[in-house]
Amino acid sequence: FNGAAAAYQGSISGLGSIVVNGVRFETTDSVVYDSDDFSTSYDNNSSTFSSPLALGMTVALFGDVDDAQSLGRAARIRVVGGVRGTMSAIDTTALTLTLPTQTIQLSSATTYGGTSDGTSTGAAITSLAQLAALTGNPLLTVYGLSQADGGFLATRVVVTNAATHAMDVAVRGSITAIAGNNYTVKTDATHNITVTCNSCTIQPTGATQIGRAHV
Repeated sequence: FNGAAAAYQGSISGLGSIVVNGVRFETTDSVVYDSDDFSTSYDNNSSTFSSPLALGMTVALFGDVDDAQSLGRAARIRVVGGVRGTMSAIDTTALTLTLPTQTIQLSSATTYGGTSDGTSTGAAITSLAQLAALTGNPLLTVYGLSQADGGFLATRVVVTNAATHAMDVAVRGSITAIAGNNYTVKTDATHNITVTCNSCTIQPTGATQIGRAHV
């Protein structure tokens, strides 16, 4: 294998190793890091990701790539954090998912995971219909891609156990205004939220803006 050092970011579109942006990456010796670990540099997390990688997850890979063969070997994989929040509404016709912080666009390619109660004993969630049938405002982690209009397109939606996360809200969007320690974040095509950042840590070190906020 002869490849050049490279970094890729995108959603996982194939397994058996993993396929990202059309390149199949060998992952045998790679280490997968958790995007929710902010104890060190955002690009150099110390905590490994405990769940298996799955279709639709968004990841950043660092390793060697042979573009001519569309093959790569990943040394480090960082799960790119998604949106997190409780589901307040879902429209299976318009393919939209509403969280307290933003409205998420779904598609026919969106994949689903987790269980009905977020624990290892719940019934597996593998479809939009199963997700829509859940009651009690389940906590969701939504992986996906920001869109040109400011919206967020879900590539994977996972029912999450709140007990396993110290922070149960995460938003993704573009900062449109800064006033002191208050950041206005555009979270979808028509909505904005204000994030107050009096004592938060901005990653990576030296950055002046944030793209994902945990609350």
